Amino acid sequence: PKEGTQLLPSHPELEHHAHQSSNGGLQIPFGVVEEAALTSVGGVKLGQVAGLAFQDDNTLVIFHRAGRVWDQNSYDQYNVLMGKNRDPINDDVILIVSVAGNETRLVNKLGKNKFYMPHGIYMDKQGFLYTTDVGSHTVAKWRINGN
Repeated sequence: PKEGTQLLPSHPELEHHAHQSSNGGLQIPFGVVEEAALTSVGGVKLGQVAGLAFQDDNTLVIFHRAGRVWDQNSYDQYNVLMGKNRDPINDDVILIVSVAGNETRLVNKLGKNKFYMPHGIYMDKQGFLYTTDVGSHTVAKWRINGN
């Protein structure tokens, strides 16, 4: 729609193909099937997951917000963080995880007191991590060497 404020018209003939049945006849939209759900890794409770990156060696990098929640109360009308969100997150928000099938093992955790509102993560072929933090309006390039 021109103004972007109206819903697109329904197309049942297309929506039927975008749904599939699961156990109990529940409809799961867009073919999403949950194979494994993690609420914690290596004793670290996951917050809102902002991004995932994979290395070639079955290593998963999880970028999460720990106890921070991005919701309608996070920013003011000028896109400035409000309240307790003005302090950096006092937990490690980058988790390096070894994955073998559905088994995970925490290899390293990083990022304590460096992020305000984690948003995205990418890993290039040279092993550099790129992170975005909408809380501090930054994009950063990282090399992980130990801690």
